[in-house]
Amino acid sequence: MNIAKYQLWYVRRGSKVEGPYVEGLIRRRILLGRIRMDDELSDDQHLWRLVSELPELAPATVAAADDDPYGQERLAAAMRWADERSGENRRSGAAMMRSEKNEQRAEAGRRKPEPVELETYRALLKSRQRAPVGYQQLRSIKLVIAFVVVVIVGIVSALYFYQPHEDDDWSRCNMAVAPGINWSYCQAEGAQLKRANLKGALLVSINLRGADLYQANLAGADLSYANLALANLQQANLQQVQLKGAVLSGSDLSAADLRGADLSYANLNGADLTNSLLKGARLDHAVWFDGQLCKEGSVDGCKVSAVP
Repeated sequence: MNIAKYQLWYVRRGSKVEGPYVEGLIRRRILLGRIRMDDELSDDQHLWRLVSELPELAPATVAAADDDPYGQERLAAAMRWADERSGENRRSGAAMMRSEKNEQRAEAGRRKPEPVELETYRALLKSRQRAPVGYQQLRSIKLVIAFVVVVIVGIVSALYFYQPHEDDDWSRCNMAVAPGINWSYCQAEGAQLKRANLKGALLVSINLRGADLYQANLAGADLSYANLALANLQQANLQQVQLKGAVLSGSDLSAADLRGADLSYANLNGADLTNSLLKGARLDHAVWFDGQLCKEGSVDGCKVSAVP
């Protein structure tokens, strides 16, 4: 709020000049009788006018006749309101208006006039305290919006910094063959991995279509949902391998060791399983090499439903 918008007034009673005071304070003091109608006001200390000549500053209730009980009642109510608004513990304004002697005593006992900066600060503080409910609600809404924006920025930043980047995937997928390596989701179609030691490797959803894995050691590896179509897995060590949902159609698994492997939901259509070891291998819901569907509980081989 711009302080320059406040009208400042000086008060003169006889030869004594006080002020300047903000307009709101002048109005309240007139209402409370601390400034009388025969006092003089000026905004420049050159041109002085009686308070009675400035009706815009003197509320209509002040002009109520003494013999008008309703006017006096309205005046008393207005004075109580003004006294509560001022936050000062003063005596009744009506009593002060009735006695000039009391007024002079009150003026003498009152504090010295405050500097204009302090008066203006008080007026600003009160105007903010009296801010409309709508303003307070708008301020609350702005704070909520700012909080939401901060949360969204934090989430986006976290997703950016913690998500796997393509450069990281490229580096990981080009690491040298080693036991326990993580090649999950890598593209290795047609890879030459004869006799490779990939024991315990993480190869989830890897693409090894047409790859050469002759005599490779894949014991304990996780090849869930891997693409091994047309791959060469002759004599490969596939003990305890996870091949759930893997595509092995057209692959060569002859003499491969599949003991204890999990081949549930795998597609073995057209695969060569000659002399392969399947003891303990699970084939629940797998597609067998002849295209038949293995039923639940298929262990050591495919159990198909009897033809009715």
